[in-house]
Order: sequence, then structure tokens, then C-alpha cells
Amino acid sequence: PIDGVSGTNPLISRIKTRIETDQIPPSVGRTFYVQSAGSDDPSCPDGWTFRTIQAAVNCATQPSDTVLVRAGTYTQRIFISKSGTPNNYITVRNFGNEKVVLDGAGLSGCEGQAADVSPCGILITGAYIRVKGFEIQNFEVGILPGGAAHDVIIEDNFIHHSGKNGIRPGGWSQDKQIFVANLTIQRNII
Repeated sequence: PIDGVSGTNPLISRIKTRIETDQIPPSVGRTFYVQSAGSDDPSCPDGWTFRTIQAAVNCATQPSDTVLVRAGTYTQRIFISKSGTPNNYITVRNFGNEKVVLDGAGLSGCEGQAADVSPCGILITGAYIRVKGFEIQNFEVGILPGGAAHDVIIEDNFIHHSGKNGIRPGGWSQDKQIFVANLTIQRNII
């Protein structure tokens, strides 16, 4: 027998393994920037520098769009509901190695959710999303991939001074839990 297979009817099947995150092609779509000196523009010009992360994320609606956040402390939540595609993720990350702090002090509820929901720093309901390089503090939940989220990469974040969960996959709808799928959570410090 070869490889432990014997008999006349070996079972043959195909499987697919996920690609490593560093093998996913870099985003080549539009790029939006965020820094405190920027200004929010709902017309979403490519290369624009926004003042708030959410305004830039609202413009990142096409596969391969990237939001690059410059150094600073941002007292806001992020809600990512749009989706990329398997080879064209929507990416939201820090610019280079700059320190980007997302601070939830004084905020309540998750953006896009009812006000009585625990405050979360980043709520992801889209698919093929990559979130990288944030320092997240003072939220009940640092990052919440929920709803129909799938194929989400959460990497290289530092989550601290949070209440219940640094990263909490899943969510609830009408008293039943919704499970998200194909999450890659790596190199985060919680």
C-alpha cells in the first residue's frame, strides 16, 4: 500500500486550504488617508485625507480599497459593512508603522447597532476585510466581527483596557447566535 491506502476502492477527495495572509495580493484600488488635520468629504476623491476614520471607511466601498490612518488618538468607533472579494480585500490599517490609538473613553454602543449594545471599537459585518495595526483601548469589546462577516483578517493590533473582550467573534439576532466564518486572528496582543 502507498501512503497507508490499501484495497481496491480508496477514498479520494479534494480539499482547499486557506492561503496565508501574506500571500493575499496587496490592495491596488483607491487609497484614502486619515489624519486629524484632514477634512471629511462625502464625494470620496481617491487619495483624499479625511479627518475621521469612519468617513474614510464609508468611502472604501470597492474591493481593493485601502484606508491608511496616520498617527494620533481617535475617539471614535469604526463600523465596516462593505465587502471586498477573495483576491481584493478592503484594508483598514495604520500608515506604515505609525501609532494609531482608537480610544472609546466616553462612547456608548456599537456604531450601527442599538445604543444598549456594549461599546465596541471596530464592528465588522462585511466580508474580505483586513484590519491591522491599531491600538484599541477603553471599549467593552475591542473588535467585533459579527453579522454576516466572513473571511476577515485581524492582525497586529494591541487591545487593552477593554471590558469584557478584546476580540469577540459572532453576534446575536432574535435570541439566536450568529456565527461568523473564516476568521484569521493573528499576532494581536490583548
